Amino acid sequence: MERRNPPSPSLDPAENDAEAKKRLRKEKIKALADLSDESIRHLPMSDVNATISNGTHLIFYGANYCPYTQKYTPLWLEFQQLYDRTPTWQSQFTIHKVQCAEDENFCVDMGVDGYPTVLMFRNGVLVEEMDTDDMSGSVQSFIEREPTKPTLTAEQSKSSDSPSDIHTTITASSASPPISSNKLDETLKLSFTVMKSEESAIILHPNTSDSPKDFLLLYSIFATLLVAGVGLLFFRYVQNRRAAYRRVR
Repeated sequence: MERRNPPSPSLDPAENDAEAKKRLRKEKIKALADLSDESIRHLPMSDVNATISNGTHLIFYGANYCPYTQKYTPLWLEFQQLYDRTPTWQSQFTIHKVQCAEDENFCVDMGVDGYPTVLMFRNGVLVEEMDTDDMSGSVQSFIEREPTKPTLTAEQSKSSDSPSDIHTTITASSASPPISSNKLDETLKLSFTVMKSEESAIILHPNTSDSPKDFLLLYSIFATLLVAGVGLLFFRYVQNRRAAYRRVR
């Protein structure tokens, strides 16, 4: 058998120096990524489905061995810090990072086809893949196009006529007797209208007819009609005076 000697290292000092610098740069990138990861909010894979099933959530999928993820991780930390300084974002969505190196098949099932990937979920549904090169702009554009809507429970969704028609549901405990509408407190009756009554629940809808806006609207209509009536009477009075003046002449 022919014996081969191992390849000798390059004798070119410039080439060796370039390789050393490249290796050092990779080590620095990984070290910075590991340091940033310590401050980033991570979401365990076991909690991902339960978390994204309700509300709006921005998820960063990456793998710690991936050089592109390593480069992006410090940028994500900067975005997280911007998120923490932006209350309007905090009220509309949450942000997390998922470590895909633990189970890459799980991330593939979530819609990830490469690293890094940032996905926006709403009520368990993938709605958009974000632009990792411009996270803040991409997020702001998404919010303007897709404003966050209140999340309804299944029972509330059945009771409402439209997605924006939100009802308040009062459910009796299993040990309590059924609640009937005639036993509601008078104060509650003034504030809500009974929309639906069942054996274990009463669904109420807020009254809005007595709101200040409605009162001002009625007042403005009444004032307009009053002014119009007075104007009409004055016009007829002037016409009658002119007619009488012509007859006298």
